[in-house]
Amino acid sequence: MAESSSGIDRSALLGTGPTPDEIYALIEAEGVKFINLQFTDVMGIVKSVTVPAKIFDHIVDGGQWIDGSSIAGFTRIAESDMYLEVDLSTFTIIPWERGEFTTARVICWVHTPNGDTFAGDPRGVLYKQLEKLADLGYTYNVGPELEFFLFERDDAGDIKVLPHDRGGYFDLSTDLASTVRKDMVLALDEMGIEVEASHHEVAIGQHEIDF
Repeated sequence: MAESSSGIDRSALLGTGPTPDEIYALIEAEGVKFINLQFTDVMGIVKSVTVPAKIFDHIVDGGQWIDGSSIAGFTRIAESDMYLEVDLSTFTIIPWERGEFTTARVICWVHTPNGDTFAGDPRGVLYKQLEKLADLGYTYNVGPELEFFLFERDDAGDIKVLPHDRGGYFDLSTDLASTVRKDMVLALDEMGIEVEASHHEVAIGQHEIDF
């Protein structure tokens, strides 16, 4: 669906994604068993519905119905019916869920029963604003930086209070954290997320990955 009844011209903003047949071929070639249909609530918390891969073609054609009244900030009980429309350009296999239960994920648009983009769907709100910016001749660019701390576990499996190292900003280290960062970068690359750099941050045990 290139353009919804709410008027968002997604093809102009997102470009051309893979066809359903290309996705079905990838599912078969990679042995995908399950697919997570993902969206976010108004607070930005990721929500997910997991479906068997063998019925994914039905969801591509008709969407996945959900109960919007059970999601904070969405709808009241009397208006609970909503459905998800998949954005095939976001389909990717989850690297750490390969194996017996190989799983992929696809990000979805949230719709009301009459086909309108749900006004409380953060993704829909964002793309409406992108459309307005495009009409004015502007392009919206984002450069996120993910900063996080790494901790070790004790013999009982509990997280230790202090971070794992004594490093500082841009310090070269050869401890386990440098390997963990590389594992994260490779996983992100498999999911189609381009990494610009990764390094130790200012605080002890603090790290950063730039997209």
